Amino acid sequence: MVHEWFDGTLVRASAQATRQNRLLIACIVAGSDDGNSQEKQTLEQLFSQPQILPVVRSRCLCILLETGTEQAAIFAKLFPSNTTPTIYLIHSSGNTMLAADNIEVETLLEHIQTRLAAVDSADKESKPEIALTPLPTPAPAAAEKHLDAHEAERYRRML
Repeated sequence: MVHEWFDGTLVRASAQATRQNRLLIACIVAGSDDGNSQEKQTLEQLFSQPQILPVVRSRCLCILLETGTEQAAIFAKLFPSNTTPTIYLIHSSGNTMLAADNIEVETLLEHIQTRLAAVDSADKESKPEIALTPLPTPAPAAAEKHLDAHEAERYRRML
């Protein structure tokens, strides 16, 4: 199987990741004339590894940004970096930056799992558990009495 990158702007990727409570993974690669640089191919192979792919597909949203593009310039204002390729793991619970040249699959997976654990922890802290006690069911005689009173009131209004 092959990894698929988010097809849209950085703003849309961020909004969708937030809405779906996913980890946003932004990968920065050197821009190339044909849009198919060696760095891009390396990252595509890395994210397509059987250990990484299922985790990324189910819990992350990945966007690929090429230096020299408008989206990469916007990203660089928030997360400046002088090296490529670079992988950013971004969530409101915290961010991680990884230099992606020669990164091992196990190392990337470990960082993703660590960040996802923080995502899960932050999610639990932001959603307090509320215990709802069920309403008592009225006794049959009380229910009939209430219905009779309601019907009587309705009949009085009709007169």
